[in-house]
Amino acid sequence: MKNYKILVISILLVASGCRKKENSGVEAITSPGMGNNPSFDVIVTNHRPLLSVFNSKGGIGKRTYSMQLDTSDQFNSKDLIAYTNIPEETAYVTGYRVQEGNELKDGVRYYWRAKATDEAGNSSGWGQTRFYVDTESDKHFMNLVRVPVKDVSVSSGFNEKNNIDLDDPGQLSFWQSTPPGSSTQWVEFGFDKPTTLTRLWMLSNPASKDNRLIDFVWQMSEDKKNWKDIPETRINNNDTFRNIINFPPVKTQYLRLMINRWEGYAAQINAVTFYSPGMPPLPELPNRDYVLVVGNQENGYTFTELQKFIQGL
Repeated sequence: MKNYKILVISILLVASGCRKKENSGVEAITSPGMGNNPSFDVIVTNHRPLLSVFNSKGGIGKRTYSMQLDTSDQFNSKDLIAYTNIPEETAYVTGYRVQEGNELKDGVRYYWRAKATDEAGNSSGWGQTRFYVDTESDKHFMNLVRVPVKDVSVSSGFNEKNNIDLDDPGQLSFWQSTPPGSSTQWVEFGFDKPTTLTRLWMLSNPASKDNRLIDFVWQMSEDKKNWKDIPETRINNNDTFRNIINFPPVKTQYLRLMINRWEGYAAQINAVTFYSPGMPPLPELPNRDYVLVVGNQENGYTFTELQKFIQGL
């Protein structure tokens, strides 16, 4: 009986200590925000990118950060890179550049995560995201030009023109198939004439997994009746919102995206861009002073009235 009483007293003491810690008024440390740089599935064009997070909150005293990168989402491969004791830089953001000797491999997807630790040794959970390294594409002109689309048709749903609106607001607008609908859906794109194509860029829901494509393939046709798969464009178990697909040049007047599986209740496409081998024509330079305006939207335009202002000078 004596042993039983001692055991009960011990349990009460431990439980009391736990409650005291929970009620100490110290705010638990939140995980760092991973939406800064590199954010989810962006393409990094430097072997030593700057890793930056939105600062954690809570904890005791000053916080430091640990960051890890790996080619495995389990962070247990021979490629693991780890940094610790990174001090907070500003009130909002903390960054740390990949060090010399740790250069990242080209053409590889990396997972990276970060956590915060306070002066008392308390740590947050890991915040985690991933990105892709492609430095080669940034070293030279890609020798591709965009191909304008003449018309778009869809298997169901509305706003099919949202598939090809390339201004920045257009990246947020989208086409969705009608739910519940057929177990397969498609989007057809027509060009003015038979055109050589070798790359396409496609965007689905960037905000969440809902409506992203899982299994799909692109098909070509000369008459919109007989369709042939382009094998290199077949994607199974897709897990991202953005796809850049390269394939041997094909000449066709019509392309069809055949969607066989998607997340959630409907398939969604925000934008598709097609590319053909070639160089854009060089503009004729004026014989007097001029100002070169570079558009900051995907379609080359700007949000401002800068061009009109310059022309009025």
